[in-house]
Amino acid sequence: MQVGDPCYRDRDGVAHSALPHRVRLADGSTRTDPAQWLEDEAVREETGWHASTVTADDLPEVEE
Repeated sequence: MQVGDPCYRDRDGVAHSALPHRVRLADGSTRTDPAQWLEDEAVREETGWHASTVTADDLPEVEE
């Protein structure tokens, strides 16, 4: 990942290059197609996932 690349953030704000295949909702049901569940606002709100971009803070520091 590089600064400015698209990414997805979990509810803790951690950047991921891809969405998880499966998310579990509070009622015990699951959603297994990220291309579909990301479009569902209620699922995004409940799971905390959202689209974002990579920032410098997401990348490991390089020691010189």
